[in-house]
Amino acid sequence: MDWFNLSSSICYPTVVHNTKHVGKCTGQLISRIRDAGGNDIHIIGFSLGAQVINYVAESLKPDYLIPHATGIDPALPGFITVDNANKLDPSDAIFVDVHHCNVSFYAL
Repeated sequence: MDWFNLSSSICYPTVVHNTKHVGKCTGQLISRIRDAGGNDIHIIGFSLGAQVINYVAESLKPDYLIPHATGIDPALPGFITVDNANKLDPSDAIFVDVHHCNVSFYAL
């Protein structure tokens, strides 16, 4: 999903807010893919996109649970203090894996 127009604001809280809309629209796309016979779906998101996965999953529940979701360096600002209903967590897919690649953050 290309969400450049909703993620390019210089106001970070606006972009965080837009993740909910992107997730809902992506969930609608996945519903159409499922209607066409696709079931083995793997969602991958980077940074804010990793957090979008949560909203995709929430938009599809309870009718469908994503088989596999991968978060790459999930964004922390705007998500670190929220509950699991608003960030990527293990309940968002049958299998959720997260890859942390930003070693400079942990080297501080």
